[in-house]
Amino acid sequence: MFRTLRTKLIVSYAGVAVLCLLLALVVALALARDYAQTMGFRTLAQKKALAEPYIRLVLTDQLVRGARRGVAVRPALEAAREAIRNSGMRVLIVDPATMTVEEDTSRLYDARGKRFPIDDSDPDFQQKIESEGVFGSIQLPGEDMRFQYIAQRFTLPARGTQSQQGANAPPPQALQQRQLIVVFAQPQRGLGDLLQEARGNILPAVAVALLVALMAGYLLARSISRPITRLVQASAAMARGDYSQQLQVEGQDEIATLTREFNHMAAEVARAHQMERDFIANISHDLKTPLTSIQGFSQAMLDGAVQDEAGYKQAAAIINEEAQRMSRLVSQLLNLSRLQSGLVSMEMHPVQLAELLGRLVLAMQPQAQSAGVALLARFSVPGAIVLADPDRLKEAFSNLIDNALKYTPRGGNVTVELGTTGPDVEVLVSDTGPGIPQQDLPRVMERFYQVDKARSSTDGRSVGLGLAIAREIVLAHRGQITIQSAQAQGTTVRVVLPGLPAAGTPPAGRGQRLFGRRSTPTTPLPAPTATSGPLDSAAP
Repeated sequence: MFRTLRTKLIVSYAGVAVLCLLLALVVALALARDYAQTMGFRTLAQKKALAEPYIRLVLTDQLVRGARRGVAVRPALEAAREAIRNSGMRVLIVDPATMTVEEDTSRLYDARGKRFPIDDSDPDFQQKIESEGVFGSIQLPGEDMRFQYIAQRFTLPARGTQSQQGANAPPPQALQQRQLIVVFAQPQRGLGDLLQEARGNILPAVAVALLVALMAGYLLARSISRPITRLVQASAAMARGDYSQQLQVEGQDEIATLTREFNHMAAEVARAHQMERDFIANISHDLKTPLTSIQGFSQAMLDGAVQDEAGYKQAAAIINEEAQRMSRLVSQLLNLSRLQSGLVSMEMHPVQLAELLGRLVLAMQPQAQSAGVALLARFSVPGAIVLADPDRLKEAFSNLIDNALKYTPRGGNVTVELGTTGPDVEVLVSDTGPGIPQQDLPRVMERFYQVDKARSSTDGRSVGLGLAIAREIVLAHRGQITIQSAQAQGTTVRVVLPGLPAAGTPPAGRGQRLFGRRSTPTTPLPAPTATSGPLDSAAP
């Protein structure tokens, strides 16, 4: 029914406002009814003074009626009764002995002769009816209106007459006073009466409140739906291939957080898309070169361009070399993919890092001599031990050293240093090459990223996978890898691995099996001890 979020929010705000208004109205009417009853009794108590002349006239009329002198009292009595009616009050005079109504001023009803039921079960009933009166509400039989009343006992003096003196005359004290119960009453205002009276004020107030609620709901709904609409539009643009979406963040609420996360996601998607494009371009270029060689020489062999045995051997050697180059590239791709997905199984053992690095430096000396670069080693902590997979760790450092050798000009130096930083073991691979521009540093460890796009070696290793593989291996060992470089000042790759104490290390052959960096060891690692010291120059 409501298709947009803005409409739903406006309707929900309006619904909540209407519900709150109805609840407030019900509470207000309930409080108003109680207030009206309290004020009714208060005004009724104030009107009591208006009825006292009428009560005196009634008594006088009753006492002098036998002497036929009531004719002089009747006009005043009727005038007092009319004044009471006009004030909205009703007065009933009740005989306290029989509780029957003797006089009634009502114009609509006539309660004379009826019993007036007053609840006299209260222990303080007599005291109350003599002093401030008994309060209550009642609906007499045969009447369709409920009244609030105050019942009070009155003792008023009355004048005797000569005609009342005789054999059948009452005692003098009976002629001097008479007790009676006077009931002061007025119609009780009910909920319907209050609604009827307040209708002219309530309906406009409700209409104005609802209008204000709709306006406030519209503004709030727009403030909420507008950034969500922008998010939807930006998501649709990304679905169409536009990954340059960045939205303005407004406020500090959940929608602002969602917008920031969307911007971060869009940037990551754009970066991943660019990496994918670079990957396709690089892999196409690096596969095209060996494929061209393989295709050319194989076609020459098929066409008969190669006729002698030496030519066949040369063509076969080139085809084999290019096939091996392609095999290495595919192997590196598969290796990196498995490392990033956490599917590589690692056998973790205590490893003497100085021994592993020393053998690696020794094994790569021919490559360094061929490149005209001096490969040096400085180990200040020859006894440093780490928990690692030696084959994978050797692969990581081999890639780092190989990368340093390739980008160091002839006559330069590549240095492998081993030291400690607190409880951890630190390995630095430094070169005296041209360095890396600052804008390229954040991306040099991405796969297929090359600072010099035009540079490519014949061994197939300069496609930008070496640093990416090394990073994944270091992260799988719970280590850290960072690069510091400046142009014309060389580059230093820093690897930090959790160290193990020399004593109490796990026995050899009882390693821990890890699956990539997303897994955890089956048993906790031993607590490392703090070792420190400067990097000293030493032979491996």
